Amino acid sequence: MSAAHDLAGVPDHLKELTAAHRAGVREDVAKLAARRTNLVTAEFDAGHGMVTQAPQEVARLVGDFLR
Repeated sequence: MSAAHDLAGVPDHLKELTAAHRAGVREDVAKLAARRTNLVTAEFDAGHGMVTQAPQEVARLVGDFLR
């Protein structure tokens, strides 16, 4: 699971850096998923605190993974 946006409170001068980091991670994970068919990825509208920001979505993804 990957967060689609910054953790609340990230200083403005770091937002470009954190966006670039997420883009790099997204690209790396996509390349890995293309080679490993058993790898499941998900990105959704939440930040680092995704468990509290989107608990139903996190629970659904984890439940689907465990089934």
